[in-house]
Amino acid sequence: MCGIWGFEGKPDEYQLEGIITRADERGGHGYGFFGITAKDQHIYHVSHGRVDVDLLVNLASRCVVGIGHSRLVTSGDMQIMNSQPVLGDGVAVVHNGNIKEHKMIMYSLGYKPRTNLDSEALIPMIKNNVAKIKGAFLAIEYTKYSYKFIGYQKQLPLIHHKYISTDYYCSKEWRVQS
Repeated sequence: MCGIWGFEGKPDEYQLEGIITRADERGGHGYGFFGITAKDQHIYHVSHGRVDVDLLVNLASRCVVGIGHSRLVTSGDMQIMNSQPVLGDGVAVVHNGNIKEHKMIMYSLGYKPRTNLDSEALIPMIKNNVAKIKGAFLAIEYTKYSYKFIGYQKQLPLIHHKYISTDYYCSKEWRVQS
């Protein structure tokens, strides 16, 4: 299973390091990040291999909302286009779990897939308010000047902690730094 993490609020670098490191224990084949700054700039990065914690802390600390993923390949292949976060139609999503019949779901919702990832099915599911799955995901639905953070879990872990005024999420428990 993959590792997912995210936050909403101004992040603390120690908290970011904790959730990124813990999420990476569930991955190893690739990683990625999507975030939005206070000036509504989007930051997106994906790469192969083990997570670069320092890089992701640097990128995420510039943002007021962000989601990240550490991939363990269970579906799709190792191409960079099959990395998460998956972006499309104003949605960025990271996902842990498997979505059966994902291509049928996408086509039935009028969405043409751009990757081989089952996680991409969450984009039209979120847009159509039908994203009820077995698994866990974090998503940011965004326009040019606003965003909505979405966290969902059913049968797979998604741990939440609040530190100062920021909400943090991770697919593995972590020690909240103080």
